[in-house]
Amino acid sequence: KITNPPIARKTAMTRLSEIKVFTDVTNMEQIRDAAIKGNLSVALLNTDLIADAFLVQAATFRALQHCERNTMKTKSPFTEIVFNLAPHKKISRALMEHGVQDGATSCVAVAVADTAEQIAETFKAIEGTEQPLDYVQYLADPVQIEKIYGLELSEASRATTVNNIATKLALKLLV
Repeated sequence: KITNPPIARKTAMTRLSEIKVFTDVTNMEQIRDAAIKGNLSVALLNTDLIADAFLVQAATFRALQHCERNTMKTKSPFTEIVFNLAPHKKISRALMEHGVQDGATSCVAVAVADTAEQIAETFKAIEGTEQPLDYVQYLADPVQIEKIYGLELSEASRATTVNNIATKLALKLLV
């Protein structure tokens, strides 16, 4: 028996996302306020705690998955991205630690939208210098990463550090 194929529907996973690193941002307070109010479709991440862009990509993918499945722990995909970077399950603490801090001049910006034009408009609002994605490793603060994730970075290679953090974040879902 032949059945009709399922009707295609637009889901969160069909949305586009893009990650950019910015330094020397002059309007951080304005874009942060716009993001908090929902006027700017972007997650603004604290660069001090991002050891590698892979972690942001994984957090973004997980947030979009949770959005599609209606299993988000937070109220928006943007706060879900920030929450997914934290090694613990405390939402407000995750937003304070992993979100952009007061006085910050650099950030990792994750835009999620339906079209590339919407993403481009989101990034136009950020007045700063765009850097290559892998530049984020140079903005990271090893002391803060060690403290937040409970790692011994002095003995570990960068790859090991990223693997350890990714493992902690993956296990957060199971524990």
